[in-house]
Amino acid sequence: RCVTDAAGSLRAHIEALLSMGVANSPMHGAAIRVSSGNYVTARPMGVLDGIDFKHTGVVRKVDATALRQQLEINVVGQVAVTQAFLPLLRLGPGRIINIGSIDGFHIPKHETYAYASSKAAAHQLSIHLADQLAKKNITVNVIAPGMFPSKMMQGTLDRVGEEKVLEKVPMKRLTSGDDMAATALFLAS
Repeated sequence: RCVTDAAGSLRAHIEALLSMGVANSPMHGAAIRVSSGNYVTARPMGVLDGIDFKHTGVVRKVDATALRQQLEINVVGQVAVTQAFLPLLRLGPGRIINIGSIDGFHIPKHETYAYASSKAAAHQLSIHLADQLAKKNITVNVIAPGMFPSKMMQGTLDRVGEEKVLEKVPMKRLTSGDDMAATALFLAS
């Protein structure tokens, strides 16, 4: 229920934000689509070593069509937004800040194929764009947060405790909104 509520609430919020067109802007009339879904069918793992893995499981099937759609939106959507804003960015200095995830850098412990794959692709796309756009005085960076407090994370924190969750985190703390904001402000300066 928590995952369903969080995903539905976040999707509705993102769709609402993306559906707002601003007159006289490069984004006026843009058709940005949002996709979410269950792209991997898995056999639930259950409780292992005292941790309830809820909806995590062993892969039975990957929905390749849905996965392609997710990558289309997360990665190709990044290109579309970049292209739409290039005329403004070229007035320079331009700044592009993408949001990735630490899951784009390592093998996730959970079966998050669509999420991890799209984040890895977003990171690689950002690296490539950074190389190409640098000569136009436009920087491209990615913020790749680790674990942060959310409705979904709260369930895990309640079940296993913050100490267990942060065992392998060097600073022994969650990423905060202030961390994200400060990083974005630094990269935008």
